[in-house]
Amino acid sequence: MNFPKRASPQRKLTVDFGSEVGTLHTSAQVTNYREDELVGRLVVGAVNLGTKRIAGFVSEFLVLGRGRPD
Repeated sequence: MNFPKRASPQRKLTVDFGSEVGTLHTSAQVTNYREDELVGRLVVGAVNLGTKRIAGFVSEFLVLGRGRPD
């Protein structure tokens, strides 16, 4: 979902990390993928870093990424 309160292009992401961690939310600058391309993808995230409020949204983990493979 797009995140209109941010000045730079951000998306709200919800990721299920399984039964031990659960479902967490974050805000990320995702510019290499359309929204429909993100659903069902495998991601790497740093959890247990605490929470941060970003433009009224609570971010619970840091999603790691890279550009599209060539």
